[in-house]
Amino acid sequence: MKYKVVLTNPDTHPPDESVFQILRGCNAQLKACTCTSHHELIEVCKDADVVLTARQAIDSETIRTLKRCRLIVRIGTGYDNIDVKAAGAAGIPVSNVPQFCTDEVADHTMALLMACARKLIVGDSMLRKGTWNPMFLMPSRRLGGQLLGLVGFGKIAQAVARRAAAFGMQVLYYDPFFGDVGHDLIVSVCDSLDDLLSRADVVSLHIPLTEQTRGMMTMTQFKIMKPTSFLLNTARGKLVVE
Repeated sequence: MKYKVVLTNPDTHPPDESVFQILRGCNAQLKACTCTSHHELIEVCKDADVVLTARQAIDSETIRTLKRCRLIVRIGTGYDNIDVKAAGAAGIPVSNVPQFCTDEVADHTMALLMACARKLIVGDSMLRKGTWNPMFLMPSRRLGGQLLGLVGFGKIAQAVARRAAAFGMQVLYYDPFFGDVGHDLIVSVCDSLDDLLSRADVVSLHIPLTEQTRGMMTMTQFKIMKPTSFLLNTARGKLVVE
């Protein structure tokens, strides 16, 4: 009997030949399906041995219908689109890919940082409307000497810190769960989130979405930040109360 592996997001994570080679070696076959409804998701997954998902939500109702599932894998770092408690109650382990897109997210964070600091979006919008007045883009910040505050200091935040250091930025971070991983970075640790928010010229979020972190950036936190600072969020949108 072949094992059935379901991939719910083949449009964003198309399998290549190396994937099929691994599956053939495990006596498994891949069912790739872009599910357009909750009912379709349940139908395709109910007899799966393994479910792979990127952005597709695997909720408690779906998990209750899994007849023989041995593992749910999140193709990414966060678990927030999987009901982990329901999976645990059903005896199904949930795993992720800790190294997924570390450099890509760090690069994108720096792209957003530079776009904000140099007002690239404002300038682009003006030019496309047929107007140009460089005084509207002033003051345009230099990055050297600016304080970058990282909320969370995992792999992605550390990758951002290395990039920021190359631009001459000073790096602060706040992470109550961070341990000594032997990093080689010159960074300063903040005792509290409020301390980081009050000091940083740029605040960048690099934490998972959990019940504790959901909506953590409210009006209270924004009032603590400098009027001239800005917020980058390449983590999860629901961390911020927009």
